Order: sequence, then C-alpha cells, then structure tokens
Amino acid sequence: MGGTPSKKLHRAVELELLSQTEYDAHELRKWYARFLEEYPEGLITKERFVEENLKFTNFGDAGFWKHIFDVLDTDKNGDVSFGEWICALSTLTKGATMTKLEWLFHVFDLDNDGFIEHDELLLILQWLYKVNPPVGLTIEELTDQVFDALDSDHDEKITLAEFALGFKRVPLLQKNLSFLNQLVTSSLPHVQTHGLSPPEVRSPRAVSSPPDLAASTLRVPAAGAPTLPTAVTSSSSATAISSSSAAAISSSSA
Repeated sequence: MGGTPSKKLHRAVELELLSQTEYDAHELRKWYARFLEEYPEGLITKERFVEENLKFTNFGDAGFWKHIFDVLDTDKNGDVSFGEWICALSTLTKGATMTKLEWLFHVFDLDNDGFIEHDELLLILQWLYKVNPPVGLTIEELTDQVFDALDSDHDEKITLAEFALGFKRVPLLQKNLSFLNQLVTSSLPHVQTHGLSPPEVRSPRAVSSPPDLAASTLRVPAAGAPTLPTAVTSSSSATAISSSSAAAISSSSA
C-alpha cells in the first residue's frame, strides 16, 4: 500500500477482471474511474465502509456491516480493493444463481470453515430481523426450523450442497438473498452510476426492510419432514440448484 493508485486500470488487472466478472473492458474502466473518484487511495477501509453504511442505509447494525466487509475482503488484508469490489458487484447484479448462492453461503458461514452451524444461522437471522422481528414465533424457533430443513443428513452442519439443494424448498432463503442482494449492492459504491448498470446502485442508499416473516413460507416437501407452524407450507419438488437454473431467483434478485 501507499502512494497514489494509477488513474488508468492496469491492463493485466483488466484482463484478470474480464475473466472474473461479467463486465466488458469499457464498463470496467468506467467503474474504476468512479471508484477512484470516491476512494482516491484506491482502497475501502473497514472503518469507512461500516461508517458509511450505518449512515446511508436503513440497516444500522455495525456487526453486520463488519461481517459483510470481511466477506468482500477476499484476500483478508483489511481493505477492499477495486478488484474485490467489482467482483462482488458483478456477482450480485449479473451472477448466475449458483454464484449468488455461494456468496450467500459465505455470508452465513461466519467462521469461513465451509459449513453453516446453528449458532451462525441464528446470528445472521438476528441481524436481519433486528428491526422487523418475525410474527408468531421467536428468532430461535425460526432458526431451528430453517436449520432442520437445510441439514438434510442431520449432522448439525449445513454444507454448500445442502444449502443449494434447500434453496428452492425454503422461500425464506430466496427472500433473504433478494434482500441481501439489494442491501449489499446498494452499499457497495457511494457513487452515482450515470447510466451504468446496475440500476440497484444508487444514492441515497435506502433499501427495504428484511422479508416479512408473517408472509414468508418455509416449505419442506420431503416425506417425513417435520410439520412446521403457520409460516410453513409444503411445495413442489426440490431440485438441486445449478448454474443452468438461474431462473430460480428470477427478477426478485435483480
């Protein structure tokens, strides 16, 4: 670190980002210029990221934003670079279904050990529903329901495969992916897009509340699955999510 970053995106970096994102060279250069306008040092610090998002979003939990920063900081050096920033933006706005699911899985996997444990799911849901608690059941009860629905082999941990398989059976996850997509996308740049895609990036960065659990359903169609209270109904067949089934999220996560 140190010094002033180049005003022009280095060709080697551009080529790497062309392979890692869904943006073309022209879009990458424009996003890079906008990024430097907002972050002249070429990096986003955790302190600034948390401070700005507490100020500019309707979601004011510092612990949540610190965690989202850590998810974005893929090389774990304490800063978010343009490359990390644009890759996240591409994933959330242009990524295939499985790519978005992998990102959501990492949000829930707090210790980054490749599994989602019960306490991790509980903490994430506590963050998400802090300002809009579920109606008719506690966060702990909701966590138990979601965890039991996803942990298909009952080994007290959820793998990415189980998470992806359960995605279509648990509309609450679909709603949370849509909400987190909107929330985090709107948090990424404190920058006016001036016609650049995606439309979700805007200022001020107001976002809607977390999904209303009173209207949510947790669908568990498998034979012998536990009967869950009002927030739970059955659904059609559960199939594994793959990158070829990108329509699963549909326009709700656009």
